Amino acid sequence: MNEQSIFSFKHLVKTYEDITKLITATTTRIKSYHQMGIDPQHDETLMDLKKQKDKITRKILKYLEMFPVWREYLVDVPGIGPGLAGKLLLLYYFGFVPVCPHCQTEVEKREIEKDDKKITGFYCPGCDKKLKGEGNLRFKINKKDFPRISSFWHYMGRHVVDGKIPKQKKGVLGDWNPKGKALGFLIIEQFYGKMSENPAKENYSQYKDWILKRIEKKKKTHPDVTEYHRKNMAKNEAIKLFLSHFWTVARTIDGKVVTEPYVGKIMGHDVEAPYYYNPNKKMKLLEI
Repeated sequence: MNEQSIFSFKHLVKTYEDITKLITATTTRIKSYHQMGIDPQHDETLMDLKKQKDKITRKILKYLEMFPVWREYLVDVPGIGPGLAGKLLLLYYFGFVPVCPHCQTEVEKREIEKDDKKITGFYCPGCDKKLKGEGNLRFKINKKDFPRISSFWHYMGRHVVDGKIPKQKKGVLGDWNPKGKALGFLIIEQFYGKMSENPAKENYSQYKDWILKRIEKKKKTHPDVTEYHRKNMAKNEAIKLFLSHFWTVARTIDGKVVTEPYVGKIMGHDVEAPYYYNPNKKMKLLEI
């Protein structure tokens, strides 16, 4: 995939995200009007938005077919649709680094003075100046690699600091990606909220089954915490489980070394094999 294709893919995924939010907001607005006995006469707008979303989805799918990990794995994971898969693949494979529009030097986020206040802004070390008012930033693409699952968890905001998952602080540049952390929550809500734990049902998810069993286990290991807390603990662990499965399969397909997770290697616990992955499934790369 060349640079032009990567930027086009990113643009489609971001547009898909934006139009999904717009559809949700429009649907809620129309429902509220109907509850008031008012017909806003804009349901056709909602239909048009959904048609546009379908068009974008088809375009995203063409790009997803360029990734073996989609064709051989993610496409078979219930709850992982084109939008979520696109976000995950962009975060895993590519870094979009802002560069100065004048000298092409990688810019930095620094605290700068403005109206006697300190704010976080972009600064170019090459030009030795802040880039406020310079228009849109340019970006260059760096290929990412996560040699250990711990490094991928950290990048996705799933590491632990002082016994807790870190939170983003205003004006503080962290060493993890807030978008990755947010994506983890979206994925697990798909598994827990929209899938079934019943193997007889079409929307059965092994991840939902795993979460519910984990909640039951925590009733014994954490009897003093609330049910809500136990549920969130299980969900957070399930996010890490799915990310470890994705990381393992992606590195296996890409022909890279897969290290054993700390929990299995050092602590001696069983490590769950990736759900929905059949290493014998091979599909031809589609021409797009």
